[in-house]
Amino acid sequence: MITNIITYIITTILGLIIGVLVQKIKVYSKKQKKKDTADLILLKSNLTNTYYAYEKLKEIPDYVLQGWLDEYEVYTSLGGNTYVTVLKEKIVKFKVVHTDILL
Repeated sequence: MITNIITYIITTILGLIIGVLVQKIKVYSKKQKKKDTADLILLKSNLTNTYYAYEKLKEIPDYVLQGWLDEYEVYTSLGGNTYVTVLKEKIVKFKVVHTDILL
């Protein structure tokens, strides 16, 4: 009899704990998704702005191009769309102005 009561109490407590954990995971997942979306928006904006800053010149400093490509990798790893891929295909065709910043 006491064993059944203890089993019932333990099962109930574990059920509550698991319910709370599942709820916390759902909230965390929603926050993480919003964060990733915000990161994508900021990266896309920065990549686009940098592209159009050098687009008319058709040349780009090597350190700017390297930073742009690094940001592009992060953007695609977060699930960015093909819009920036089109910009990448164009920006890598720009004349690269070599500087002493990158060795």
